[in-house]
Amino acid sequence: MTTSSGLPRFDTAQIGPLRDFLNRFTTLKPTVGAFVRFRVVVDANFVIQDLTQRVRHPERRTALEELIRATVVDAYAPRWLDTEMESAMQQTAAKRRLSVEALQREWRTYRDLLRWDDSLRVPDKDCATAIDPKDAPYIVLEDKISAHGILSKDAHIKQMGGHPLTLDFVLSVRRYARGAVACVSIRAMGVAASMIALKAVVETVRGAMHALMNLPDGIKVLLLLLAIAVLLHPEARKWIGDVSTELGKLLAPCWSAVWELVVAAAALANEAQAQANASLTEASAAVRPYRPARRPRRRTRRLRGGDRLALAPLVASAATTTP
Repeated sequence: MTTSSGLPRFDTAQIGPLRDFLNRFTTLKPTVGAFVRFRVVVDANFVIQDLTQRVRHPERRTALEELIRATVVDAYAPRWLDTEMESAMQQTAAKRRLSVEALQREWRTYRDLLRWDDSLRVPDKDCATAIDPKDAPYIVLEDKISAHGILSKDAHIKQMGGHPLTLDFVLSVRRYARGAVACVSIRAMGVAASMIALKAVVETVRGAMHALMNLPDGIKVLLLLLAIAVLLHPEARKWIGDVSTELGKLLAPCWSAVWELVVAAAALANEAQAQANASLTEASAAVRPYRPARRPRRRTRRLRGGDRLALAPLVASAATTTP
């Protein structure tokens, strides 16, 4: 499927394969770009919200589900969440008039998206700082994996020292992912097309030279004399000029169409990059500040090392880099 400009549509599901490709060919990252990755812990009240949406709109992916499948967000959960979800599904079914069985069915598939910590199966009831002991496993896990925050609407999370993240954070990351996949995909296609074209030219020249060198010496001399005669004969030079002109007329529409596609791709890449950068700024402002354990050079750093998006121009003559 393509857009109105003739370019293919981009899905965030393409980020995973693109990330693997860029990890294999690291020299392309300065030219093509890279993707950030967030690490979050999910609370029961956020998960039940997603399950409710899946029951009511089974044809849609939730924003968090899309980001997990896109490898932009790694969602972690303590095993305690499994226990909490049983009562959460019962309460939600009664409150929102949903089927418990439907929620349980969605939960069986949704839980496979999460990365589980089996060591946190029950709350620490002896924890002196636990305002609500049921929230303690999430905060412990946040510190354990150095997460960017906890997806939760529970006020106790912040009161107990955790860093809550809201749905607005998830939506900002989704906008970032949708912009970044378009920008990086276009630039990857541009690099790939350039490499294929260059290889084709090199192979053609190499094949022609190989064939020429394998000709008998007599044929080589004859071809050289023929080339000299053609260049010296006025009618022959005129014929070559006419053929070149006609060939140029035939190729001009093709070149024009290709150039229009290149310009459209560059414009789309710039627009997507601007969206990605703006959304990444929003998401970065929401995450837990990073404080290095040793010799902190900055007071806060919103994203871990290597997480910052780095995007370069697709075509130097047709695109400009967004600061």
